[in-house]
Amino acid sequence: MITDDQNTPPALAVPGSPAGGRDGSQCRSAARPHAAPTESGFGTQRGFKLLRLIVVIALTLSGLRMLHACVTVLSTPNVFRKDFVQDYLMAKATLAGVDPYVPVADLAERFLPPLPSAVWPHPSPHPPPALILVLPLALFDYRTAATVWFLGELACLAFAAWSLLFWWEGRNPRLSAVAVFWVVLVAWTPIAEELLFGQFSLLILALLARSWLDLGRGRWTVGGLLVGTAVALKLFAWPIVLLGVLTRKWRFFFSAVVAFLAAKAGAAFILGFDRIVHYYQAVGPSVAHLWRAYDGNASLWSIGWRLFEGTGSTIAVGVVAPPLVDVPAAAPYVSGLVVISIVVFGLRLAVRKEHLDLSLSILVCVSVLVSPVVWSCYLAVVLIPLAVAAKYTTTGTSRSSLYLLAVIVLVIQLPFPLFRQWMALLGETQANGSLVVSAPLALVTLARAAALLALIWMLGRFETSGRRSLRPAASGAPGGARP
Repeated sequence: MITDDQNTPPALAVPGSPAGGRDGSQCRSAARPHAAPTESGFGTQRGFKLLRLIVVIALTLSGLRMLHACVTVLSTPNVFRKDFVQDYLMAKATLAGVDPYVPVADLAERFLPPLPSAVWPHPSPHPPPALILVLPLALFDYRTAATVWFLGELACLAFAAWSLLFWWEGRNPRLSAVAVFWVVLVAWTPIAEELLFGQFSLLILALLARSWLDLGRGRWTVGGLLVGTAVALKLFAWPIVLLGVLTRKWRFFFSAVVAFLAAKAGAAFILGFDRIVHYYQAVGPSVAHLWRAYDGNASLWSIGWRLFEGTGSTIAVGVVAPPLVDVPAAAPYVSGLVVISIVVFGLRLAVRKEHLDLSLSILVCVSVLVSPVVWSCYLAVVLIPLAVAAKYTTTGTSRSSLYLLAVIVLVIQLPFPLFRQWMALLGETQANGSLVVSAPLALVTLARAAALLALIWMLGRFETSGRRSLRPAASGAPGGARP
């Protein structure tokens, strides 16, 4: 449970140190004698180091290749295919005194030259506070603005890489290690897609990574302001704010609320309060309605419609499938029940965790799953819970946990079009490019949601199985217990 005592940091040790529990007793891994290395093969320490070097080099080369592809997208005409175009058009409209929440296609016709590909026929689903960030970029031409945004994303990724290494090592990491890790992360599919499309996920990842370090040190006000800002940008991470209520961390809760309301007030000052109301009453629900049953949407909100209404979208080409049970009226109730259940389950699990790392990681996963629309690039924020799971797993002895974590990473890593290619072997491709498959086969597209549920289950097991070898860090170090 979380306590409010900030003056008595618990006794602890990070993995690899001899101290384990609060009483300073040795952890199990420290008490166990190390096995002597074998004389040949990759079982030797030298062989293991060589294998690790080969893997790092391969991942680095893959990251450099993907980084080159992301830079190439900044050239014409590919740059106009980025999702960032909708945010730029909203900013242009705001400066021109035009309603930014009209269909993106209408804004493109007014503020951009003829585009090489069609843009969305609906308004942008991004909340008004996101407009504040992009507004200064509307003073430049589109390609310059997209390039600046891309560089900002790379900076956010670099900060996230530094934060993860800082938490893992318990000290400032070497600049070379940060640089290599930064490049390797570009090879991860959610981050690569984020850089290709120009969304907000890396900014949210940076905000959560910074708040993660601050909360681990007992800086509840700063951590709350950062989480509240993340919620304002994408209506994401709000379950983490609820954790502050359940654990009576009022400084964290109220600072998050203040940041959220301040962002909304800033947007209302620029757009007008009526546009804020219009977004939440009309724009957000209408756009979510268009994508709720699309096969690329990994949100748990889509489950009810996939099961009882069918898979597919009226505005995008993708997988089309009939419902498993044709009862459309049940769809919203089932989806709502599933979402409420996972939020309640996640909060109960997070409150019972002794370590802040586990609590936040669980709720980051929950936050992704209960977002109305979840694209692959949104999974970039799952980097934090994956790092926490990796640290707990690598300091233990359970091979099954390692295998499960590897499967989770693999499922998230697989590009979503690959799922469609596999399903095409059992489906029928239509003239318009849609893929018609059976109802059970269409549920395969929820594999990423299943991977996140498995990650939540995995994180929830770490403190309930008697493991105490990973203690939270001391005051002043990241990733600690709640002071």
